[in-house]
Amino acid sequence: MELGRWLRSKHLVIKLNDILFVHGGVAPDLVMHGLSLKDVNETARNSLDLRSYELVTSDTARFLFGSTGPLWYRGYHRDTDVYPQATSEQLGMTLDFYDAEAVVVGHTEIGQVGTLYNGRVVGIDVPVQSLGSLQGLLWKRGKWFRVTGSGRLKSIR
Repeated sequence: MELGRWLRSKHLVIKLNDILFVHGGVAPDLVMHGLSLKDVNETARNSLDLRSYELVTSDTARFLFGSTGPLWYRGYHRDTDVYPQATSEQLGMTLDFYDAEAVVVGHTEIGQVGTLYNGRVVGIDVPVQSLGSLQGLLWKRGKWFRVTGSGRLKSIR
């Protein structure tokens, strides 16, 4: 019960300053649905208790929790049947729609914290076992930095 209450207080997608933060990514389909961040977050919160058969009748909730929704989308990293690789133009359209400059994503493991699409996408899900330590992301004075497990900073944009 406590975990459910906590989860319902969180956003699916959040924008801080001009940066979007999301678990998986923001697919071009999200823009085509015309959903504001408020719509996304409210619909997700209100849909957490739906049974799978109830999701069938809610197009928006089904989309948000589906394979191209913000929790699962991997189109910045891969080109597959499920996740066609996002084009630079599609990313630009998405960032323009949400009045953002960049999007920070997890969910898809990359070699190390770094940027894609000329710094407009920042991937932060890293293979901790392969690297031998954690990595983090720091945004300071308009620049992205990779923070290593030892605390060293390296500019990545």
